[in-house]
Amino acid sequence: DNSTGIELGMKFRATVNGTITGIRYFKSAGDGGAHQGLLYNTSGVLLAQATFAGETASGWQQVNFSSPVAITAGQTYVAAYFSSQGYYVFSDNYFSSAVMNGPLSALADGTDGNNGLYIYSTAPAFPSNAYQKSNYWVDVVFSTAPLPPVANAGSNQTISLPASTVTLNGSGSTGSISSYAWTQVSGPNTAVITTPAAVSTTVTGLIQETYVFQLSLNGGVSTSQVTV
Repeated sequence: DNSTGIELGMKFRATVNGTITGIRYFKSAGDGGAHQGLLYNTSGVLLAQATFAGETASGWQQVNFSSPVAITAGQTYVAAYFSSQGYYVFSDNYFSSAVMNGPLSALADGTDGNNGLYIYSTAPAFPSNAYQKSNYWVDVVFSTAPLPPVANAGSNQTISLPASTVTLNGSGSTGSISSYAWTQVSGPNTAVITTPAAVSTTVTGLIQETYVFQLSLNGGVSTSQVTV
């Protein structure tokens, strides 16, 4: 227990691509503060954050992110949790060697900088300090299931006559995508969608008025619309 909050973290890698769906940590008895689970890359960029709810008095706690985070095999990430009252448990020299669990590995100290990370803070902050290769008993929830597709047809566009062509771009779509399909939903005439099965396509033959085009992924599993 400390007079300020603390965030504690662990560096890990996966040997296969997958997703992190949540964070787990081991709670000590008497820790009544608020807790948050966080996931970062090694540059300190926050990839996901969630607040623990319905915790038990002690033992392992878990929170799931609102959306799974895709991670890449061989890259290092930091799993962390923030304790508002500064409670934590630890085991010194735990990361003297790597700890393997299936496709996941908690890195040995020195593999990619220090492991067993912490920072004292009144609010969540990237843990950048280390002491005696300590394990602060934070873990991840990992899945190798592919992310479901989420269509993104891009931002709405405005063009001015005499322009009559636009480019529709679905590259902002995410997840496991097997097919793209662009269609016209509405408009004053029938425009020409040049490559309707591509992630990006030009549309020609536009006249003055409002058009709506739709991007459908994987045969309609996810759709998104854009207005021109």
